[in-house]
Amino acid sequence: MADTETAEPDAVPDTPVTGTAAPGTPGAEPAQPVACSRCSTATTLLHIVGNCADCLADMGLNHPEQFTEFKAQVLAKYGSGGA
Repeated sequence: MADTETAEPDAVPDTPVTGTAAPGTPGAEPAQPVACSRCSTATTLLHIVGNCADCLADMGLNHPEQFTEFKAQVLAKYGSGGA
């Protein structure tokens, strides 16, 4: 078990993480909120194939048929990821 009283605090960068692009180059802009295609929440920064993280969790836990459709969409867009 780790000693949390003597552990070093996590380092927090002074600037937000914006991806792999170097600051000042195209693609280095901060993430912008995107509306979820399932619940229409417009404040989500994390989304995969148009679905927010809350909807992904709900589909995985409560709507297996929708989650199966979501997985097919991910596979169609990004491929299997296998080597």
